[in-house]
Amino acid sequence: MRDLGMIDLDEPFVNLLCQGMVKDANGDTMSKSKGNVVPPSSVIGPYGADTMRLAILFIAPSEKDFNWDEEVVAGANRFIKRAWRCVWGLAETADAQAALDVSSMDAASAELWRRTNEMGLKCTADFDRAQFNTAISAVMELVNDASGYLNKVQIDKRDPALAFVVARTIVAMLSPICPHWAEELYHEALGFTTSVYDEPWPEFDAEAAKASTVQIAVQVLGRVRARIDVAADASKDELEAAAREAVASFIEGKTVRKVIVVPGRLVNIVAN
Repeated sequence: MRDLGMIDLDEPFVNLLCQGMVKDANGDTMSKSKGNVVPPSSVIGPYGADTMRLAILFIAPSEKDFNWDEEVVAGANRFIKRAWRCVWGLAETADAQAALDVSSMDAASAELWRRTNEMGLKCTADFDRAQFNTAISAVMELVNDASGYLNKVQIDKRDPALAFVVARTIVAMLSPICPHWAEELYHEALGFTTSVYDEPWPEFDAEAAKASTVQIAVQVLGRVRARIDVAADASKDELEAAAREAVASFIEGKTVRKVIVVPGRLVNIVAN
């Protein structure tokens, strides 16, 4: 018999994602036969479809079973509102035509730019792996950082180009999850006439995402005695010297037997 196959692949897809089951408060799988399903209208009515989508994707990894939790729905709605206010706050001073000049940014703006790239890279990677809950967490972190920027920096001191880029990034990253929310902000807050879904995904810079300093724990005999901020590229010798200084009172009069340095994480001093 002649082969009627139309493709050379064994399976007509690159990846398979088997989603988890939704369970009720008692841990029973929801089904119509059991009468324990949650009608979508009970969530969409008071909160909207975007909140329901966000809550379902945030509550657990997509391939895992989870118990339905109305508190997650309420929390998702609070986040959508906070993100909405954040985007509008950024839009107050945003300038789509201004050139982004990282070299002239003050410390607050530079840190927000770094975090935008850091969280953007994380969100993108998590979306690619279908880890929607952690992708949403990355957007939440960026919204927190941007809100902190708005609260800390006076309106006349904010970077207009940065404000626009961050606002647009937040909208773009949430658009796969909250389409109605994103489309309205894209038009009303950011002033676009096209759809957010006609635009390419934002690009992020791994170099720009790197922190200039990191915080490490300093342990003495396994107990944390201090936390110090050091240069991200500090050598082991520099880390050890800074750690010894930070815990000098704990090792005074003792003999240091061993120093274990884990760059970027901790220094453990063994002394007796």
